Parts: sequence; structure tokens; C-alpha cells
Amino acid sequence: MNLADKETIKGLCRKYGLKPSKEAGQNFLVDDSVLQKIVEAADLKRDDVVLEVGPGFGVLTRELASRVKKVVAVELEKRVIKILRKNLEGVENVEIIQEDILKLISNFQFPIVKNITKVVANLPYGITSRFLRGMLERSVGEDTNRQQGMLEGDKTDRVDKTDKSNKTGQTPPNPPLSKGGKYGMPLTLLVQKEVAERVCAGPGKLSLLAVSVQFYAEPKIEFYVNKNSFWPEPEVMSAVISIRPRGKYLERLGFVGQETNKQHADKTDKSDKTDRSYKTDRTDKTDRSYKTDRTDKTDKSDKTDRTDKTDKTDKTDIINEFFRIARIGFSARRKQLQNNLAAGLRVDNEEVKKILREVGLREDIRAQDLSVENWIELVAKVERWPTLARRSFGG
Repeated sequence: MNLADKETIKGLCRKYGLKPSKEAGQNFLVDDSVLQKIVEAADLKRDDVVLEVGPGFGVLTRELASRVKKVVAVELEKRVIKILRKNLEGVENVEIIQEDILKLISNFQFPIVKNITKVVANLPYGITSRFLRGMLERSVGEDTNRQQGMLEGDKTDRVDKTDKSNKTGQTPPNPPLSKGGKYGMPLTLLVQKEVAERVCAGPGKLSLLAVSVQFYAEPKIEFYVNKNSFWPEPEVMSAVISIRPRGKYLERLGFVGQETNKQHADKTDKSDKTDRSYKTDRTDKTDRSYKTDRTDKTDKSDKTDRTDKTDKTDKTDIINEFFRIARIGFSARRKQLQNNLAAGLRVDNEEVKKILREVGLREDIRAQDLSVENWIELVAKVERWPTLARRSFGG
């Protein structure tokens, strides 16, 4: 059975009484040439364990299974799974799981994912943005569960209108998802053209989605896919993107974190007078995360506690801080970056202007005009800025 044939897919839908759902993003790939190009772009190895999301009737699943050790196919639609299992009879290296992939990622209810080495998928359009963020955040060897809530504040991400935020900030810390490597697993995804271009955008068209992807990985548009390569035809063109993990920004912020920690520890070893000056610098009176530790003002061990707390500040804390500041920067896209940062960090505009000048940026620049490299330098400067460095971790 040729699952890349339009008439075959139509026949299966008639046989099982299935009407493709536009809301669920059920657009079946019916172009064998595109199928082969996706597999080639994924650079598969025989020992790979591949995660496929939204396998549909199994056109990509069968091709993947013939080339790798195992395929883990996650499908939400129960009726589709019935057809998928029938089409994959005799294929023994495919595990089919009925579940919402976004829930699996955010709540880490998916033990098998720890063995995944690559992701290859024709993604339902409605979940693209959250899937990208979730996979990249969870697949690096760090606990970044707090970051999920930060990245979901990307108000510029309007294509996926059904993509509603999944509040994961209250879930327990999550272990890394994969064995894809120190910095995560490679992804090869068929997505909307507009999303692909946004993910790969450079300065001038940058969004929080682009920053979040490019911070972790290097995205590339491999090729575009016409609407007539699907049935039913979607309203927009598609593109295949490859997302290859990289560690240069993680390492950069790790270095910044160590340097910042040393500054924090040095300051906490100073006299009690320094401690009192810190209290006067805290313009955010609603932030009680630091004061609640001071149950006994006469307790001499207080300095030790604070030093210990800052010593435990690791790369994950810096990553979270990076995205907190980036989110603030993109909070009002049409406003100048200095206005967004001043409001979000609760400091004077003149102080923000000084920071921007020191990292070589114009005072009137907007968030979308920065490069990811600029964002790294900006966050590093904010972390070291005298009136911001100590309270930024508590914010």
C-alpha cells in the first residue's frame, strides 16, 4: 500500500469514516519525493531512536522504521491510531503511544523519551511553537522547567492560534528528555512556512520564538513544500527545517554564571553595612524571596546562608534569567527596548540607556533588531550591573 498516494489516503478515510480535522492540523503528506527529502535531511543512523509526532496513517513512520533502531510514534487521535496500527502490521520496531505530546513534554510522563536520539515529524500546525520550546528546553542536560512559562509569553507568535499556554511553572523539576547529546537532540520538522521563517529570522525580524530556538540550536530551512503535497491541502505553504543543537550560548552563560556567582559571594562576605545598602537598593518591595530567609535578624549565620545560596546559582539560573530579560524586552514589540526593560526591571530609563551603550547598542533600538549574540551580551551586562545584579536573581 502506497501511503504517499492521495487516492490511497482518501480511501482509508472513507473506509474508516474519518474526516480530516482542520483544527487538529490533519494534513496528510502525499508526496513521496518530499518524504524522501525529509528522511535525507534527518541524517538518520541505524542505531537512532526517533520520536515522531503526529504520525497519521504512517507514511513517514514506515520510512523511518526501515532506517533506524526504533520509532516512538505519539498520536493523539484514537481513530487515527486504529488505522496506523493496521498499516504498520509486521513492523516490529515501532512503539505507538496515544497521548498529547505537549503534556508528555511538560509533565515528563514519558519515560521512553530518555532514549530518543532524534526527532523527525510532520507537526500538526497548532502545536509547533510550544513543541519547539518544550523539546529544546527539556532535551538539554539541564532542569529548565521554570523557563517554559517565560517563553510562553511570546506575544508575537500569532500563527498558532490554537496554541494556548500550558502552565508548567508549578510542576516538579524535570530531568532531560533525551540521549541526543550534551546539548540536546537534532530535530527535523515539517512546519508552516511562516513559522520556519520566523524561527530562522535574523536581526530586524527576531521574535522571542526565534531567540528561544537559536539560543539552544542552529535552525536551517532545508526546503519548501507546496500545498499540493498534502491532502487536504493546507491554506499555507510549508517548509522542512533542521534544528541542530549547539552549546556556545549555554557555555557562554555558564561562564557568566560562574563570574556572577563569584561577585555575589565576594559581596556577601563584606560587612553588615553592605547588607544594609542592599536593602535600600531593593525598589521592588513585593519581592520577598530574599527577606523571607531572614527569620532572625541577629543570626550571624545569615551571611553564610546567603553565600551558600549564591554559590548554588548555576547555569540553569542564568538561563532562566536570560529568558526572563528577553521576555521583558519583547513585551511590547513596537516600543523601544529601553522602555520595555526600564518598566520590566523597574529602573530608570537613563540607567538602561547606559547599559545599552556599554554593549554597543543604540538607545532607540527595538528588541527585534538585536541578534542572539546581542541578547547574550545584554543579559551578561545586566547581571553585572551594580543596581541590578543582586536583585535580578530574586526577581
